Amino acid sequence: MGKKQNMQKEKPGSTFKNVRMVLGALFKCYPQTRWQVPVYIISKVGVPFLDSLIPAVMIQAIMNGSVSGFVWSVVGILTLNSALSLLQNTLTMELMNRGVYTRLRYFFDRFLLKNLETDYANVEPQKQQKMIQKGCMSLSSNWVGPEQLTRTCVEFVIQLLGLITYFSVIISLDVRIMVVLVLMFVSGVAIRNFARNYSHAHREENTEVYRKRDYIKRSSLDLKAGKDVRIYQVQDWFHQVFEQLRNQAKAYQVKVEIPWFFSSVSDQFWMSVRDILAYSVLIGMVLAGEMEVATCTLLIGMIGNACNWMWNLSDNYSAMKKASLEVDDMQKVMEMPEHFLREGGEPIPDGKLALKIEFKDVCFRYEGAEEDTLSHLSFVIQPGEKLALVGNNGAGKTTLVKILCGLYRPTSGQILVDDRDISRMNLKEYYTLLSVLFQDVNPMAFTIATNVTGLTKEKVDYERLQVSLQRAGLWDKVQQLEQGVDTYITQTIDESGIQLSGGETQKMLLARAIYKDAPILVLDEPTSALDPIAESAIYEEYNQMTNEKTSLFISHRLASTKFCDRIFFLEGGSIVEQGSHEELMKLGGRYKEIFDIQSHYYQEGEVVANEA
Repeated sequence: MGKKQNMQKEKPGSTFKNVRMVLGALFKCYPQTRWQVPVYIISKVGVPFLDSLIPAVMIQAIMNGSVSGFVWSVVGILTLNSALSLLQNTLTMELMNRGVYTRLRYFFDRFLLKNLETDYANVEPQKQQKMIQKGCMSLSSNWVGPEQLTRTCVEFVIQLLGLITYFSVIISLDVRIMVVLVLMFVSGVAIRNFARNYSHAHREENTEVYRKRDYIKRSSLDLKAGKDVRIYQVQDWFHQVFEQLRNQAKAYQVKVEIPWFFSSVSDQFWMSVRDILAYSVLIGMVLAGEMEVATCTLLIGMIGNACNWMWNLSDNYSAMKKASLEVDDMQKVMEMPEHFLREGGEPIPDGKLALKIEFKDVCFRYEGAEEDTLSHLSFVIQPGEKLALVGNNGAGKTTLVKILCGLYRPTSGQILVDDRDISRMNLKEYYTLLSVLFQDVNPMAFTIATNVTGLTKEKVDYERLQVSLQRAGLWDKVQQLEQGVDTYITQTIDESGIQLSGGETQKMLLARAIYKDAPILVLDEPTSALDPIAESAIYEEYNQMTNEKTSLFISHRLASTKFCDRIFFLEGGSIVEQGSHEELMKLGGRYKEIFDIQSHYYQEGEVVANEA
């Protein structure tokens, strides 16, 4: 990291706001914790005080020669101490478990839902992915983020009450001891605060290492990558990268631990000053007859405990601030702004009819880009029309689909469906109008039925599912499987799962679009993994399934677009040519030029198909 990083600081009141939020979540999930937390605090403060009282009682009984008084006093103290200890241990486990469940039930569920439902523009850019990764790390264990803040804020109150109790005794003994303890506390807080901010400011370095290490780990376990790893013998490269990332992680740990080392040095210095001063004062008072030995014993224990209370208070304060910063990382994700409506909005068009789509002077530019990816697009797709988008890589075809699908919002201009601006519709309702097959083929590790329908088993229409698989050309394959449509994809969840080929996966996802049967159909390179014979069959099915639907078809294979009513040739984010296949061929422009280059491939494919 060559650039100097600024230390992240909290906004004023942020820690208190976050404490109130995490405790509110705990009390909401488990109302009984409203009284359990105060009882737990009392038991945690009371047990150490009773422990320090026993030696003083014992010495006092010896000096008075009262054995029975000593026995009864110790029995009473031990009984009360045991009761509080038992209560404390019970509540410790209870509150710890409820802290875990609150993190998982409340915070992680909400975080996961936010990431699944938020605007796609909030999750695709790398900058956003880094932010989400940091937010996810704040929910990754018991010792970070909201769960850690819940625990440390309760411990902070315990340490503060304990410190006040012990300080009230010490300040009446000698103010100099109090001054030393306060200096010890202030320096400890200052150094720990610096160490905490330093660690958090450089946290992104560790996040990047973690992200890259996670990618390498997933790649090393990926069956598809496994073939290349073995054939091209890149095992040494994997090992080298792991070694580099391990060294980077080690260097990061060393760098962030140095400030914490100075904190330990400071603590040891002030503890030495405290002990010398305290013992000098107390022993002097005993020798002068101003204090009994039993009282001296009690005060020595209380001074030592006060130091522990103070050190723990400083440590908890530092841990609480660190956890609060991690909660801020989570909250940044939760507070990402949404540009589309999730509630209310204008009513959507009738989902049973083919719909008109209109782009009105639409421009789009990705964040940080210097030029528009789409530039002043204006066109109308009539209800039931079949439109093809073609062009070279980077022409803007997939970006056009993304903004039509509500994954991104145009930088300027409007997209109208049935003369209604999609930005004013409820996005969840708008999605019901779309059946989309994206270029990136990525099935989920669930059953074939779930991948196609998106529904739980009891809600699946199996007759409709079968028809969809038949039309997509995958039913023969499914019939051969022992579990049929209930077969899992990959063995991630079920050991009996299967691995579909690229072409089979595309057919399954095409069946998903058929099953949904929405009035707007979008297919982004739906046949890129298919052979010419299967591709020809899919085109015939596509031609049938687009009847009475408004459809948008993207392909690099220009011959596959001949059955479309119109073809748009995109270049540099603009429509440079449009018309039917025959019209564009007669035009003799860019479309014809690229079609002629590709024509030998299609001709060979047609020969193979005819022979078959």
